[in-house]
Amino acid sequence: VDKRANDIKDFRFQVLIAAVLSTQTKDVFTSIAMQNLIQHGCNLDKISSTPLTKLKELIKPVAFAQKKAEFISEICSKLKMKHEG
Repeated sequence: VDKRANDIKDFRFQVLIAAVLSTQTKDVFTSIAMQNLIQHGCNLDKISSTPLTKLKELIKPVAFAQKKAEFISEICSKLKMKHEG
């Protein structure tokens, strides 16, 4: 989680994503995946517009990367629909 996140919404989003990634994954691999996402731009707008194949590539160090990428994509869609539209 990027403690320098400019916005509390971005910070909360990153905590949510880190929680998804951490399931059945060692902390070191969760950390690597989160760093990849932060470098990519870990906020709702950026992640929701990221193609599934790219998202999977970014989180590849974690277990069940394909399923988690799909789940993160679903989370983004629901958050955008419920809180931004």
